Amino acid sequence: KQDLTAAAVKFTFKTGGRSLQEASTIGAGKLVVIPNDPKVGERVITADPFVMNLDAQGRPLILRGLAQARIVFMPSPTAPAGSPPAVSTSDRLEAKFDPSRETLQTVDQTGNFQFQQGGRQAFAERARYEAASEVVTLTGQPRVRDQETRARADRIQVDMRSDTAEGLGHVQATHLEDAAKKSGAKRSDPTNVVADRMIARRESQFVHYEGHVRVWHGQDVIESSSIDVYKAERRVRSGSRVLTSFLQPATEAPGAAGKSPGGDSQ
Repeated sequence: KQDLTAAAVKFTFKTGGRSLQEASTIGAGKLVVIPNDPKVGERVITADPFVMNLDAQGRPLILRGLAQARIVFMPSPTAPAGSPPAVSTSDRLEAKFDPSRETLQTVDQTGNFQFQQGGRQAFAERARYEAASEVVTLTGQPRVRDQETRARADRIQVDMRSDTAEGLGHVQATHLEDAAKKSGAKRSDPTNVVADRMIARRESQFVHYEGHVRVWHGQDVIESSSIDVYKAERRVRSGSRVLTSFLQPATEAPGAAGKSPGGDSQ
């Protein structure tokens, strides 16, 4: 079910005047999409203005938001109490519908895309939402972050059902030492990772990296074809061949402190 509301709507009829061809809002409009699946929350789409193309039976085909596009993904009715909605904004959007089933298929958002759900944020130039799978695909310098992790890649996919994120191509990630921050202690060096692919599961705080993986923390370096990071346990594991390098901080030799820069050399 889709409910479109606005202060004023302009209707354009097909030749002959027997059926609608287009409906456009005068100013801002709001479309509320109520999914057939009772386990999926409502989608509230707003823009200023909206332009909707209709099929021969007057059913929605394509909805375009020409400016100030915004989507609110309401939590599932089965979600835990207090679950925050997910909100995405962009310069423009284009939503496509299946008129035979009267269901939302995809939403493409372009220009300064931003996504937020609780403490999670995402940024990109473009994003596509697939209604059937509830997967958001980010392209155009995408990056994601929360209180403990920063990550970027060529393409990032966020599965809203499983709360999982996947980064593909030129993955760069930084894991912050949140435990030190909570205790009030001085924050230690972050852990940095580069890889070809990343899979992160937020609920279990598990991150898998694969493909030319390089991890460094301060002066300590680990290289492997794949590495698993267990953030809650502060543990790293690899089931493949590993190359490590642990460098000691440079220390001065006894008596060296008293030498002048111009002293004798051997």
